Amino acid sequence: TYIGGTGNDGINLSDTLQKAYSDEFRGEIIVDNNDNCYVATSTGSNDFPIVSGFQTSYGGGLTDGVVFKFNSSLSSLLWSSYIGGSEADAAYSLQFDPSRNIFATGGTKSTNFPTTTGVINPNYKGGTTDGWVAKINSNGQTLMASTFLGTNAYDQSFFVQLDLQGNVYC
Repeated sequence: TYIGGTGNDGINLSDTLQKAYSDEFRGEIIVDNNDNCYVATSTGSNDFPIVSGFQTSYGGGLTDGVVFKFNSSLSSLLWSSYIGGSEADAAYSLQFDPSRNIFATGGTKSTNFPTTTGVINPNYKGGTTDGWVAKINSNGQTLMASTFLGTNAYDQSFFVQLDLQGNVYC
């Protein structure tokens, strides 16, 4: 099936988020036990189809990250959400926790990237780019936790993984 809006979808066009070979094509697809399909990628469309997402508006810049879930036959978009601020943002990887909440990660140039209270880095660290990691509830409607990952240099987070105890690794 196809999904997207009137802009470029599935490609990261931001120069500041491209440092290594093929960074513009990063993204991930995972499948749950019911064969539902989850995707993390980038979009340049301010009219990407958003269904019951925690962020319903395009943040701005060249790209926003986007995370979404299809049913097992790819005939229904169950939920979708932008994730980004007013500058360039990208989503690269996602993973489930035991409760089927989603952890997503990526890179951002946005000082106003959506973060939550009580996290390790609620504020942009500086440099050219920061990484980020976020926890999204299983129905895609709530950003449960979100933090910047970075220093005052160039930083991004390309992969997220959880261990058997639910600890998060980026």
